Amino acid sequence: MVHAADPVDESVSGAPENRELVMADAVTLSGLIRRREVSCVEVMDSYLDQIEVHNPAVNAIVALRDREALTAEARERDSQLASGQYLGWMHGFPHAVKDLSAAKGLPFTSGSPMFADRIAEED
Repeated sequence: MVHAADPVDESVSGAPENRELVMADAVTLSGLIRRREVSCVEVMDSYLDQIEVHNPAVNAIVALRDREALTAEARERDSQLASGQYLGWMHGFPHAVKDLSAAKGLPFTSGSPMFADRIAEED
C-alpha cells in the first residue's frame, strides 16, 4: 500500500484508494481481496479507470472487453469469496491478455499490422 511517506506517482489518477489499488504489489492486492478489505469490483473499477485515462496516450491495451461484462465477472468473484470459494492468490485480479496469445474473441495480432483483423477463435 502507498503510505504518506511514499512518493506518489502523479500519473495515477483518481481518489487515494484508487491510487493504492493500482499501485499495490501483487502480494498486497491478493491479501486485500482475500481478506475482503476491498472487493473485486472495486479493484476492477480502479484498473478500468486507469486504462480509460492513460491508454489513449500509451496504447498499451489493444482490445478491451465491455466494462459491464468485466464488472459482472468481478462481481462473480466477490460472490465466490462470500460463499467461501477462494480460487488462489490471483482471485479477482484484473489482467490484460497480450495480443501475442490467442484468447477467444480478442484480437490476435502478434504485434503486427498484417494481422490487425485476426480474431482468436479459441484460447
